[in-house]
Amino acid sequence: MYHNEFITHQRLSAIKKVVIPEGEVDDPLAHEPPKLVNYDWEDGKLTLYLDREVNHEWVGGLNNMGGHSNMMGFPPESFVFRGKEANPSGAVQPGQVQGIIDHFKPWLPAATRAMKQRLETRLRQDQARREKELLDQKRAEEARLKVLAEVKI
Repeated sequence: MYHNEFITHQRLSAIKKVVIPEGEVDDPLAHEPPKLVNYDWEDGKLTLYLDREVNHEWVGGLNNMGGHSNMMGFPPESFVFRGKEANPSGAVQPGQVQGIIDHFKPWLPAATRAMKQRLETRLRQDQARREKELLDQKRAEEARLKVLAEVKI
């Protein structure tokens, strides 16, 4: 009996000492937006070149940033990202190139803010879930310890 009680005390002690650090977003794209550094247009295909690659989290931020303007037919969701390149789907007429670029540039910091917000929300939710799991474990171990201490053979 005392062995079980000792083991339970150890588990309870370990649970109480677990510290869940405040989550911080460590993705560089969440702190500094990519920059538009160049473009190319040929036969209706516009390619925008960024200074670095973006990831699916950033693209998710772009597609969910809200409060943006765009040229008709070229919303953020219409852009395909490969490496450092971004291409709007569909043909781009010569007279549309400047307008697309002018709308695209403000999206970069907005997408970064949206990405960071989404990641911070996810981190807070994960932290709350872990804290609840630890609290549940602590309560279960305390209940077990109480039973082991009270029941006599």
